[in-house]
Amino acid sequence: MKNAGTKKRIKEHGIVAKLIFKGYKIDEIAKELNYSKSTVRNRINDLFKKYNAKNMVDFILGVMGEIIENNKILIAAQEEKIRSMSQKIEKLEGELKKSKA
Repeated sequence: MKNAGTKKRIKEHGIVAKLIFKGYKIDEIAKELNYSKSTVRNRINDLFKKYNAKNMVDFILGVMGEIIENNKILIAAQEEKIRSMSQKIEKLEGELKKSKA
């Protein structure tokens, strides 16, 4: 189980990543979050390590890859729900036809 400090850090990483994607620079992120530039740099370094990024392009590609993979998982889950619902509908339609006959 993650402790409160870890959860806070993960949330901070997400916020910093979103601001980076919006085009914010380190000093703008620091001002927006009321952090020191050093703290922002540390969060960015943590993110780079997480995505094994050597530069901003690597980082962005890593995040985008993760988003795509997460969406694939969500899509697969939704497809499975649709298949299940379709099977239930077909079964009910069959039962309805039998009851009318």
